[in-house]
Amino acid sequence: MKLDEILNLNPKALSNELFSLAKDEFGGLGEDERLRRSGEIFARVCEILGAKGELTGEKLNAATSALNRAVSAQEEQYLYKIMYEAERLVRQIDEQKKTIKSLMWRNVEVMKESSNLNNSNLKPSDVMVIAASLNDALSKDLELLGILKETSEFAFLSVIEGGRDVNELCREITKNIVYNAIKEGETRKERIFGISRVVVRAAVTVANETQAYADELLSGVVEGCEDAISKAVAEFRETLRFAPDEIGADLKTRLGELGNMDFGAFLKEIANSAEEPAKSILTGLASGAGLKKMMTQLGDKIEDLSGMSMENLKREVAELEKLAGEKIEQLANSQSLEAAKTRARELGGRLYDAARNFIDKNKN
Repeated sequence: MKLDEILNLNPKALSNELFSLAKDEFGGLGEDERLRRSGEIFARVCEILGAKGELTGEKLNAATSALNRAVSAQEEQYLYKIMYEAERLVRQIDEQKKTIKSLMWRNVEVMKESSNLNNSNLKPSDVMVIAASLNDALSKDLELLGILKETSEFAFLSVIEGGRDVNELCREITKNIVYNAIKEGETRKERIFGISRVVVRAAVTVANETQAYADELLSGVVEGCEDAISKAVAEFRETLRFAPDEIGADLKTRLGELGNMDFGAFLKEIANSAEEPAKSILTGLASGAGLKKMMTQLGDKIEDLSGMSMENLKREVAELEKLAGEKIEQLANSQSLEAAKTRARELGGRLYDAARNFIDKNKN
């Protein structure tokens, strides 16, 4: 179709046809030559429309849009190509991180089993040293990968720089980071504390370096950890509804371990190795850690169920759900915008932006 025929079309059709015509003409040309020819075509468009008395803004807008798309078509095609490559690389990186993490967790479990902590002739003090070393190994390996530590620190620093809603933002960010990290692997006590340890220590670093909003920062992070762990444990318990009897015993054992989680003691452990002001703040938070009481209740409930068959245990899951998931269920009613923050392991800046938007919208 010739140019004068194209200009007789309605604006939408004009734009599409002119784009095709110009794209074919610009194919294989360098930037300068494409720009020169685009200018020539636009001059002809104005001349033809003017001679017909149809030089309207609507048709000119359609023509300029078509020429802009045509002159940049080669660059746009290359952009899509590198975007596809970038997405592919991101997927490969994520898969490789998962492989590395899995090997690390499995290796620590092997070392734990090999040390035979529960049935050895080691002194109690030696057992504590070995257990602490294995826990630290999990945290350090996660930090070396940059999976949690750098992301958490960057997000917390962004909150401090913003200077408002520090507690709420840190809680929201931590909940997403910890929950998503837990869900990427097995829901086990040691692993949950390993993940939480990395994030809380990142908060300690930021609190001690900036010393601004330290109370709000650390309390928000602790609350976010409690939220994430409670939610993950509640979902793990839900798997008992559908668990085959042959694996039910293992799940029941793991549930018992989760019921013995003492979050207060966990916070005291971190506080003992922290500097001020974080040390005093964490010590105070440890004494009132909500998860400690909740997990004690859960442990008592599991103990009551210890003699039940798997069939009876499954019938009791709904009641257990209430014990560990009550706080999360209450929060869920006010978190309809949660989808905006589901990718908690992305860059810390994105975590901060998502949490910031969530807090602002829920205030309105």
